[in-house]
Amino acid sequence: MNSNWRGRVQSSLSAQNHNQNHNQNHNQDRTRELIRDLVPSLALTLALTLALAGLPTSAQAQLAHRIEYVPRLDHIQTWRSDTQAPDNFAQRLFLKGAWDTAGAIGPHPLRLRFEGFTERETTGRREDREESDLQEAWLDTGFKNLSLRFGRQPIRWSQSWTLPSVDYFTGRRLHRLFIDPLPEQLSHPDAVRILYATSEGELELVRIFRSSPTRQPALLSRIDRRDDQQWGFRGNAKFGAFNLSAMARTLEVSSASRSDDRRNDFGLQASWSWDEFVLKTEMGGGQIESQTQSQFLILGVDYFKGDWSFTPQVTLWRDRTLTSDRDEQQLYLPLRWLKEKWSAELEGLHTVGKRDHYINISITREVGTNFLSGLTLTAFFQDYLGDPTRLLGFYERQTRGQLFGLRLNYQGGLEL
Repeated sequence: MNSNWRGRVQSSLSAQNHNQNHNQNHNQDRTRELIRDLVPSLALTLALTLALAGLPTSAQAQLAHRIEYVPRLDHIQTWRSDTQAPDNFAQRLFLKGAWDTAGAIGPHPLRLRFEGFTERETTGRREDREESDLQEAWLDTGFKNLSLRFGRQPIRWSQSWTLPSVDYFTGRRLHRLFIDPLPEQLSHPDAVRILYATSEGELELVRIFRSSPTRQPALLSRIDRRDDQQWGFRGNAKFGAFNLSAMARTLEVSSASRSDDRRNDFGLQASWSWDEFVLKTEMGGGQIESQTQSQFLILGVDYFKGDWSFTPQVTLWRDRTLTSDRDEQQLYLPLRWLKEKWSAELEGLHTVGKRDHYINISITREVGTNFLSGLTLTAFFQDYLGDPTRLLGFYERQTRGQLFGLRLNYQGGLEL
């Protein structure tokens, strides 16, 4: 009996040591991966910053500096149907920080921004997970109507939260459910962007050097940040209340027969604005070597009335690839309310004809005063339902379908 007990203890200690070594190796790998991802963008941005700092006109610099910080604490629970009781899902400690410099050096406008976050999560099984990322690191300068931006930067061509869309260059952090605010759900590429803008329209040229990563739940594939060669172009024209944009993207992809096929994507956007509502549409399609891969059409309305906003949209999607042949219709119904220190949100996402939906209900109250005026408390509830092979199905299994929780968030800044 004693020898069996000692054997079990030794086995348990060996397993703990193995897990500790595995976690240490994993953390070391993540640290090396993070450094490898950050070096190119940081090097480019810092080199340009130092070059501008040495310009003869630096004595004429008029720059304002600001530090931003967002600490956040989430307590999340799920509901167990077998015990009819709540069960701890995760506690998340999140910290986002940013440095923002804006102004001009002589006649040249200048803006420099660094933004990143770090997070530690303890799950219901007492497992610790850590994640850090440099979300933005870019320098923007130019003259008159022309601007040039270098580095890791957001390049968002769509206003839609749902996919597909013409947001060609933006990655998603889909492994984190839909709990985070939208800016933390997105990842951005390393790129150079040239923008010419007037009151009548815009012309934008984009060259991507390193693509945005997209992370998904553990059993689904992930797309890491990698060296890439993508080009993008967008043209926009404004005619009073009517706004029209056209965009295109081209990149090399690998297919079953070749490793250097080229994919071309094309999109159109249009919107009509009135006093209280906006009609909008977005459409696009992709081809590989003249063979159509996908097509989509989004129809939406933004309606504003007093403290309320209602922005429903319908997405029609056709996907034709070697691994997929489907036609889908998706409804997204968000309702938001904002009044003084209170805000509330109700979201519904549903795929027609499929066991696939997502519901979010949240209410937020600003609880801070004086120097803590950016402190808010949010209560939220989310419901996930989906087929086992689809994203919402993975979320359903991960959360047992429903989760609820509290979020304490502080958004502050300091002018230097």
